[in-house]
Amino acid sequence: APKGRYSVYALPLKVGQNQIQVYAERAGQKSEMVARVVTCTPPPPQTPQIDLPAEHATVQLPISGQADRGCDVFIKVNDGAPVKVTATNGKFNTTLTLSKANQGKNRISYWAARGAEESDRGDAVVTFVERIDPPTLASDLPGTSSTPRLSVSGEAAPGTNVVFQVNGRTAFNKKAARGTFSGQLQLAAGANTVTFWAALGSVRSQEQTREVVYEGPAAPPTPSPEPPTREPPTTRPRPPVRPTDVPESVAPPTQRPAAAWTDCASSAVSVPKGGGQWVPLPPGSQFQISVTGDDTFNVFITPGDGPTAYQGWFNGGAASVQIRGRSSNARSHSMTFSNRDGGEYFLIFDNANYPQGGMAMSDISVNYSIKCK
Repeated sequence: APKGRYSVYALPLKVGQNQIQVYAERAGQKSEMVARVVTCTPPPPQTPQIDLPAEHATVQLPISGQADRGCDVFIKVNDGAPVKVTATNGKFNTTLTLSKANQGKNRISYWAARGAEESDRGDAVVTFVERIDPPTLASDLPGTSSTPRLSVSGEAAPGTNVVFQVNGRTAFNKKAARGTFSGQLQLAAGANTVTFWAALGSVRSQEQTREVVYEGPAAPPTPSPEPPTREPPTTRPRPPVRPTDVPESVAPPTQRPAAAWTDCASSAVSVPKGGGQWVPLPPGSQFQISVTGDDTFNVFITPGDGPTAYQGWFNGGAASVQIRGRSSNARSHSMTFSNRDGGEYFLIFDNANYPQGGMAMSDISVNYSIKCK
């Protein structure tokens, strides 16, 4: 108290009675203790704020919202038992189960509680409809393509299966577990009809159609066979053919030149500490991969569900990742890979200090280049 006055900011109080004791001290000598009781009575909690859709196409409804920090939030669907979740940092999320009864109309009520005090209740109606919106593409398919394989990606209702067909044959059928999907299409020479939709059980969205013309190099014409020729009759014996003699009518065999390697992809990515980053392998059957970083890290090659399974390592450690190629614990990696089944594959850059330990303990910058043929 330099001028005989003092102030203290934000004494931490608990709900209810708080014992406040004050004394002065100079040179080790204390004054008498002054005691006061301060009762903390916070206002009732506010009604939670929840974003609820008017309609939903799946039984499971993920929701999120905001409430007073530390309050318990209760959410009730129809006459069922309320779901309880705590707004630890003022935010919460959970999943509700909708009913198909009563024409799919579900009455949602929700409130917050702090001890015995409860907020006012909020109400909403969410209708379960057996209708699914078609998938949306991140970028539309081109009208023409110079390559026989196209990569597609986009968004769909979480939990639905996304189906793509090319000329009536299924190209891929994948579950949009987190609301996103990706895959590859194999085009035929000439015009191709691409159809796609989302499905959940027996319910399907409206089909979407695109036309893509593959303008690849035409196949060489098949030579027509020449009629056989007859030797004119002769009475003179023919000279024997020595192994080094080559009849003039037979051309020496020709060898096709081997396919050349082309630069298919190259870029730089930032790999977070204790995590990973991934990129899809471009279309092709054989790959030469070069990856360098500013510290040690791992590189994996995994099939299409690899990134999802890789994330499962960190969300619970129970996921199984199929690894088709691996290079571990180095700053520079050189790898080769053959895509024998024509499937979708990903290159995962791993900075999770596994398996040897002693890897980078900070974000690292990674540069990669991919050659393919």
